[in-house]
Amino acid sequence: MFVETALIFVVGSVSTDVTVAGSWWLLGGMLLLGTFTLAALGFVVSNLTSSPDGAVVTVHAIYIPMLLLCGAFVPVEALPGMLQIVAKVFPLTYFATPFRSVMTEGASLAAVGKDMVILAAWTVGSGLWGEFLLLWRGIGGRMEDGGWRMEHR
Repeated sequence: MFVETALIFVVGSVSTDVTVAGSWWLLGGMLLLGTFTLAALGFVVSNLTSSPDGAVVTVHAIYIPMLLLCGAFVPVEALPGMLQIVAKVFPLTYFATPFRSVMTEGASLAAVGKDMVILAAWTVGSGLWGEFLLLWRGIGGRMEDGGWRMEHR
């Protein structure tokens, strides 16, 4: 995802008059952190589902609402109150909104630092959760009837 997005930025900047108000280095760092965050979430989903088809359905059930509410299409502040609360739960909100601020308003690291810390926490938390699930499955843990059960091997 990182390489693809970077390539889109390079082609877009060369072929159009798009200007970035903020730092390219900050955008690159944010893009890298966002890539790690979504990869860690994918790691969790892959360990919660038992088949590739189940993983696809689960990812879509999570990603589509997250994409629509994260502020990529409509600023989070323009959403109704309850949807703003839901949007604050999704990690993509802490990527899309500051990314747009850096790109269009020239926001600095100090201005988007809080969002980056939250995104980093999502990355670490999701990575640890995914690792726990992977290890748990490796020693015989499995989901059954809504709860974890141990199998003795």
